[in-house]
Amino acid sequence: MAVAKHVADKSAFEQQRHSEIADGILKALATEGALHMTEIVALELLYSARSVADYESRWEGLASLPWLHLDEAVAGEALGLQHRLATRGQHRRPIPDLLVAATAIVHDATVLHYDRDFDLIAEVSDLSARWIIPPGTGHGGQSGDR
Repeated sequence: MAVAKHVADKSAFEQQRHSEIADGILKALATEGALHMTEIVALELLYSARSVADYESRWEGLASLPWLHLDEAVAGEALGLQHRLATRGQHRRPIPDLLVAATAIVHDATVLHYDRDFDLIAEVSDLSARWIIPPGTGHGGQSGDR
């Protein structure tokens, strides 16, 4: 039986540092081989590295996950998502969120997040998205309160 694929957005990884629940979910999915990485999330996570040693340590963990790659189909899906959001006047979603959502759609994966932008994207697509912890219960302002 195939394991359902998941992609964690940067916002989910940020909650992992502050929430035992988020940490447990991501660790369990990684152990099961169900947590996947994509280039845009890796770039966002590696951006915060404070040294080359920190960067390489972070990269080692990310590289050990299975990957869902950005490709022409993902780029096309991201443009389509942005257009569908534009018809509602909601197209100014962060580009990384559009790319993460498009990657999940193309690769039939669920996005784990702590960001309301994914709820908006799901309203105009068949994106499968799940809050890593309930909105409003996490650390920081990443719940997308707009």
